Amino acid sequence: MARAPSERLSDFETLVSTVEDLEQQLAAKEEQQAFLAEVIAEKQRLCQQAREQHQERILAIARQSRKQRGSRRGGGGGRSGVVLASLGAAAEAGNAFEATEEE
Repeated sequence: MARAPSERLSDFETLVSTVEDLEQQLAAKEEQQAFLAEVIAEKQRLCQQAREQHQERILAIARQSRKQRGSRRGGGGGRSGVVLASLGAAAEAGNAFEATEEE
């Protein structure tokens, strides 16, 4: 029971058509995959930037907090210690002046 050549040709054409359809589907899936890979890479870059910015904000807040704690203690190494020392010296000089006037 051999099939007629026209039936075999029709089967072959159907297979070729099916293969072409599958190749088109494969190409579309590869394009989708490439697009998704680009989107994922962009989102990862954005996430990394957000992490870095967050870390920078944390460090800035920590620095500011250390400065504030240091200035509240009076020994922050900044100008507050110099100002307090000069005020103390002025007060002592004023007391010495008052003492000499009373004599």
